[in-house]
Amino acid sequence: MLCSKEIDREEEGVLVDIQDGFGLVGRETVDSTLSYVQNGYEDRRRNARLSAVVTIRLEQWIFRFTGRLNLKPKHVHQSQLANHVEALNSFLGDGPAPATFFENLAELRHSIVHADSRAEWKYGRNRAVADEFRGAFGDVDLTDEQLKDAINKAIHQVKWYDEKLLAK
Repeated sequence: MLCSKEIDREEEGVLVDIQDGFGLVGRETVDSTLSYVQNGYEDRRRNARLSAVVTIRLEQWIFRFTGRLNLKPKHVHQSQLANHVEALNSFLGDGPAPATFFENLAELRHSIVHADSRAEWKYGRNRAVADEFRGAFGDVDLTDEQLKDAINKAIHQVKWYDEKLLAK
């Protein structure tokens, strides 16, 4: 999967080629073709962001920490990830990001992996992503800033727990 800057660079080249290649064709045809191509590239950027969220393997670290401490998470949240974060917070103190942030992130990941990126679906129960991750057409969406925020929060949370564990 191409990263966003590479997608942008490729798109720019294709758009220039289209504009240069249409020559004397009417402006409406050129604009229509450009719009179609731009929509395709926006879909690629969206899919790259959604794929990146799936690869934030935060569960592995969080579950490893609770396992090392022999913590038994309570079923407070819908997601196992948030329950493990809550257990660590109870033992080590509140981390930099709240458990609900990770619950929302886990539900977003479930939507992408199991529900074809729909904002609402049924799997044993009615499920839905947080409003901040809803697209305009009943699907999920994620901005570059939201992706960066999720990555940064995951990194800071893991580092924070690791530092607390080293201090014990």
